[in-house]
Amino acid sequence: GIFEQNSAVELLSKVNARKYSFLDPELPSSIPRAYHAVALDEQRVPFEPSLFSGPRVDNGQIQQVWFAGAHSNVGGGFADTGLSDIALDWMIRQLSSNHGLNLQPVKLDPAGLWDPVGQTDMDKKATKVDPKRLHLLRPRIVTANALLHPSADQRLKGAPGHDPIPCKAQFQGPYQIAPN
Repeated sequence: GIFEQNSAVELLSKVNARKYSFLDPELPSSIPRAYHAVALDEQRVPFEPSLFSGPRVDNGQIQQVWFAGAHSNVGGGFADTGLSDIALDWMIRQLSSNHGLNLQPVKLDPAGLWDPVGQTDMDKKATKVDPKRLHLLRPRIVTANALLHPSADQRLKGAPGHDPIPCKAQFQGPYQIAPN
């Protein structure tokens, strides 16, 4: 499983190709299945996602699922783990059910669980961006038929009594809801 593989890591592969040679958009055939959790709300150019491509993506051997939040919301790193726990729980479920690994699911605490219609850390930081650095921001491109986690879909559609949260990502067509 991979959390938020991005172009910042690809830069390292140019510096030390031997150490970071795993960065192949088609993934080696020696890896039968892969799961990639991708951040929907990240806009920083150095963190553009490195998405896998090729027939193995099309036939489901490689699943790339988009989650609400920025890079550190999906991969972990922020003190508030509500969003990263959702991505971690999804990854654990994939590895347990599809590969027989005996992993304990994440105990998602409803009291501390992220509010899908609330602000993410990226939303809060976006209001503080220095206008001279706006060129370092770019919305993510989500291809047609991409898989969105149900929590990301709920954020886009809104919850009862709440308007949908505007998403900065650009959708190239309709998306699908990933199985949880």
